[in-house]
Amino acid sequence: MKIVMRSSKLEQLMKFKGKHDISCQEFKQLILDTRQQFTQLNGEQLNCVVDLMKHDQLVDDDNTDYLLTAIKNFDDQQIKYQLLDKIIMPTSNLSKEQVKEIEQIIENCQQYAIGLSIMGKMVAFYDYQNKQIMNKFVKEFDVTKTNAEQLGAACIGLALGQYKDKQLWDDIAQHCLKLDKDFHSYMRIATGMGLTNNGNIEFWNDFIEQFRKQLKTINEDLFTQSLQVISQQNVVSLELCEAEIEYYIINSHIRIENMMSIYVSMARKQLGSQQLYSKLQQDIYEMQLSGDDLILYVIELMQVKDRLPNQTLNVLVAKAYSESQNQELIDKLTNLIK
Repeated sequence: MKIVMRSSKLEQLMKFKGKHDISCQEFKQLILDTRQQFTQLNGEQLNCVVDLMKHDQLVDDDNTDYLLTAIKNFDDQQIKYQLLDKIIMPTSNLSKEQVKEIEQIIENCQQYAIGLSIMGKMVAFYDYQNKQIMNKFVKEFDVTKTNAEQLGAACIGLALGQYKDKQLWDDIAQHCLKLDKDFHSYMRIATGMGLTNNGNIEFWNDFIEQFRKQLKTINEDLFTQSLQVISQQNVVSLELCEAEIEYYIINSHIRIENMMSIYVSMARKQLGSQQLYSKLQQDIYEMQLSGDDLILYVIELMQVKDRLPNQTLNVLVAKAYSESQNQELIDKLTNLIK
């Protein structure tokens, strides 16, 4: 077990669990002050730090070297792979040398589910070309011996790595239905299915039913992600849980960054009552969006313009035109209206 030699700065960092209570700039400086000491942290502590850094988008190419140095020090393979899986993100901007370093760490990995997750992300985010290791992991991956968390990780990797073998996805769907699973893992499995256009009627019906049951307790981020996933599949209808979805939207205080995605998902499936779209107008006004912020959200909604009530669309477009001074965005909106 590692003994942590805590400086006052490192001790301050260790006090934060899940989120910090200082400004983003102060936290960024705290990471700069402590990152050379990441090697002193144990796996649980470094996991917490990475979660905090991800929240503030600080897992970048500058900080990743320090994280990789700390990760390589761990003897526990499970911790090592979990941390690698967390730091591989589009914003990480890893160098070719860092990617090669990660490849060497996981090449002898016997945990094929999380190995697939890591390799798939590298294909998607860094134009990673070495499919030989990915194919080896697929060959050795035994679907029937994975739990829900492992299966969720593998599905994300397979989807991001654009692995489309239908038989493997059918095997995953069949095994998934037999598993005890938390909804977060189930959502990751469904995301992989949706991104590769897989999953049969039985799988999607079950996922949507579990989603419906979760609506009383689900947080808005997971709600938004789940709705995005199920609105993009065309196997089964959302009408069975339309009323519950609408009730959630109308009775929840949803952040603006999630709100537009939710309305686009609903409109894409031609779901939602007049009351729901009246709430959209009300939300736009109450949030007092103006200028570029407003017109950008209206442009996003235009991708489903044919499925929005005319009254809602007209009100939002008129407000966007009246408040924006950005001619480029005004022209873009005008072209979308035509």
